[in-house]
Amino acid sequence: MGENNHTKMGMTEWNTSVHHIPRDEDIQTACGFKGKVDTRLIEAMQEGTFAKITGQMAAEDISRQWSEKTIDDKMRAVKAMFAFLKATGRMTRFFPDDEIVTTYPTEEEKVLSEFAVMRILAGNGTATAAAMVSHVRTYARVMLNREFGKAGTMQHKSTTSQVIKGMSRYFNKEKQVDEKRRPLTWQLVKMMYDEGRRTSKTNEGVAIAIAYAGLYRMGELTSSASGNRPFNQTTDLAETHLLFTPTFWTAQTVTIYIGGSKADQDGTKDAVRPRVLPTTGNTPGRWLRDLLAQRHNLPIGEDPVLKNEPLFLNGKGGHLSQTQVLAHMRRTLDKAGFTKSQQLKYGTHSARIGGATALFKNGATMDVIKELGGWSSDAYKVYVRVQRDDMLKYSHLMCSENEM
Repeated sequence: MGENNHTKMGMTEWNTSVHHIPRDEDIQTACGFKGKVDTRLIEAMQEGTFAKITGQMAAEDISRQWSEKTIDDKMRAVKAMFAFLKATGRMTRFFPDDEIVTTYPTEEEKVLSEFAVMRILAGNGTATAAAMVSHVRTYARVMLNREFGKAGTMQHKSTTSQVIKGMSRYFNKEKQVDEKRRPLTWQLVKMMYDEGRRTSKTNEGVAIAIAYAGLYRMGELTSSASGNRPFNQTTDLAETHLLFTPTFWTAQTVTIYIGGSKADQDGTKDAVRPRVLPTTGNTPGRWLRDLLAQRHNLPIGEDPVLKNEPLFLNGKGGHLSQTQVLAHMRRTLDKAGFTKSQQLKYGTHSARIGGATALFKNGATMDVIKELGGWSSDAYKVYVRVQRDDMLKYSHLMCSENEM
């Protein structure tokens, strides 16, 4: 084994300037299993290709876990970013063919900031521009095994994040959010549930209702993929994550334990503060119980044996996807006479937004809404849509002669 190979490993593979020749006993200890070491591992360690190979394997594994929608979103963002670099004559500077990167994080952050501003001026909202920048960063990190720019932290926002935040003052942020995702009303939720029962889409209808009543992200109730990702009994919502109290048929409430989420990835908050919904009357909790009773073909009085299988099914025994829920929403709105442009203003997140708005209209404080929705930041405030008639009502109350 030549010295040059070890020098290359020391300089490039392990990012150190030390000329290093690995000892055989260290390789045996690091890579051995029951006293044996695969010759491919030995060669990779000695040749200085181990990090590259394992990095590629990790990238392939991570990318396989991405949903189809996530992949599409990332590739659209990367395609737009690369087109921007080509249009400005800087593609080879930041993504050279020989993979030798000569730029610095500050330069890359400047380019990302320019790209974000361009996307905003092109018509994207500030949140969408920020998401596109995030997709570019993730793509570079996972697929190209390099950092692109200098991402921020909770304490110190990146340069790009600060630029995007500064740009928001030039645009009506609330208007952008409102136009993109309108809140569902209770009347629309009931309409989607009733339509689901008529068209064998009960799972879709109940999922929408539970998201509305429990302030859930649809991705917490369904698969974010289009059915290609296997169901995960630990992180995905299963039948066994429900608790009907006191019993299934006499239940007054149903407790839903969702585990991890975007805002609480370890699921620690949900363990001590699960959603509890009523199962009496014409409520989403009752609809959920009826769904399970029908699925398990239960006679009244006989409790079901809940399974470690998806709570919401896609019609083929698999995990219901967000795409299927969205399709049901749009079909229902179409039948109700909504135009195509009106339909596009509703998304799966409209249920969570609608639930938060309904709570506020019924007198819930912001602290209550934040707690029930599981928000760890003040992001929940943009979900509450205060309409003009709400403001009139509160103005009348403020000036009422009967003020307490």
